Amino acid sequence: MSEQTKAPVLDPKDIARAELARWRHRLGLLTHEQEQRIENLVTSTAIKISLLGGRFMDSLVAGSVTHFSSK
Repeated sequence: MSEQTKAPVLDPKDIARAELARWRHRLGLLTHEQEQRIENLVTSTAIKISLLGGRFMDSLVAGSVTHFSSK
């Protein structure tokens, strides 16, 4: 019998915040508006990647990776 290993489910917003904190010093001085827009962009990107990854994993489990669609 095979044992499944489950990875912890991470919140994309937490990932986005961590990445933003990690790269913050390289961004230099930003206005409040710039900072908000960058945070929104990083969060949106993390959510999209998470959803895409979830769909891919579902396709793997279903055995239909060749029919995987990002839509």
